[in-house]
Amino acid sequence: MTIYRQLVFFGLLLTSFGSLAQHESPLQSAGNIRLSGTEDPATSKVFIVQLRSPSAAEHHASSQIKFRFNKNDAAVQAYAAKITLEQDRVFEKIGPDARKIYSYKYGLNGFAARMSIAQARKLESFPEVLNVWEDEIRPLATRNSATFLGLFDQDSGLRSKHGLSGDGLVIAVIDSGIARTPELGPLLEAEYDLATVPARPSFAPRYDHGTMVATILSRAAHREVRLISLRIDDPRGCPPGISPPCPPRSAPTADGRR
Repeated sequence: MTIYRQLVFFGLLLTSFGSLAQHESPLQSAGNIRLSGTEDPATSKVFIVQLRSPSAAEHHASSQIKFRFNKNDAAVQAYAAKITLEQDRVFEKIGPDARKIYSYKYGLNGFAARMSIAQARKLESFPEVLNVWEDEIRPLATRNSATFLGLFDQDSGLRSKHGLSGDGLVIAVIDSGIARTPELGPLLEAEYDLATVPARPSFAPRYDHGTMVATILSRAAHREVRLISLRIDDPRGCPPGISPPCPPRSAPTADGRR
């Protein structure tokens, strides 16, 4: 099997995952609380409350500010303080016996609180409130994507049709670089620095995130694979509050996916 066919297979797999992501999952489409009528409205439970105004990350994205989102930035902190006050005003309307557990400011504007079912029902009618969900554990919709995509189908599956067994698979890891550890050293084919010119020394990453990802991938494959490292982390280091690989701009990541 040629490397070309292996990379085509890997690309098709990523494309399939991307198309699935465009469809709303059952977890994302869950509506607000629904009462069956058999529960005591005075029963106390934990609920997640989402407000209508945008979170700090959403506000940052819509403002067209050029710099990368950083929760420690003064403007972001000021907006986070503003929506925290809004959350407090909504929470005060619930009642004196409600208990606030957590405040969400960055990815989501809302809070988690313990309250009665009747109070949660009342909260849904507030104009500032977008959603109210009961806090609960939900299982993953699927943990076997290959079977879900039909890759193992004996007649028309991608693997059987093209004789793809996974042996000799070449995996490109777009991250902060991979260290030549005793476990990964024999698997490493090459490293390409997409974030700076001239390239930094190969297999000498500043952060260990890419090495961790590559180690997990190689162990999960249950067969020998070959690894190509596409390094995209900022040569100046990650800004405070930003985790690696922290690319300095979007171009290195886009180049890696091509």
